[in-house]
Amino acid sequence: MKYQSSDILEAAVRLLNREGVGVSMAKVAEEAGVSNGTLFHYFGTKQDLLDQLYEWLKADLIADIGDVPDDLATTDPLRALWMQWIGWVRRYPARHHVSQLLRGSGIVSPDAVERSEGKFMRFHEILMDAQNAGVLSDLPLDFLRKSLIAQLEVTAQSDLTDEQCSQAFDLAWKSLQQAPAD
Repeated sequence: MKYQSSDILEAAVRLLNREGVGVSMAKVAEEAGVSNGTLFHYFGTKQDLLDQLYEWLKADLIADIGDVPDDLATTDPLRALWMQWIGWVRRYPARHHVSQLLRGSGIVSPDAVERSEGKFMRFHEILMDAQNAGVLSDLPLDFLRKSLIAQLEVTAQSDLTDEQCSQAFDLAWKSLQQAPAD
């Protein structure tokens, strides 16, 4: 049978979701139903597997979010991105969990993290445009981005309705806005 790296990555998601990042390559091969040789053909080391898995998960999120139109008012593209991101988290909880686990454990290489972050340029551009327009606080853009993502994660992992998720976006957006002049 011909295997694809995506088959192994799916198996790695299932296994890491159940057992965490300490699993052996042999267990990944067993979960995927492939030999160790096949696994090492696709992923030379465990680091290669974890880095490619992280990048694959982030690419999956971006593909699921899709394109955010450029011709929307400032908050509209972010709200659309927010709701689509929450939808991905809820449709693929194991993928989300493993993505968070990999990032939080510090086990993913800095290069893989950087390549993955590059996939989120549209998100960064929207925030930069809002900041340049004076809508957002002049705090460092990376801080604003991380704050918004943290609030998004809390919202995505809650039992809120779609309407409440939209309200949560409004709350998050207001927390990033420029304070009114005295």
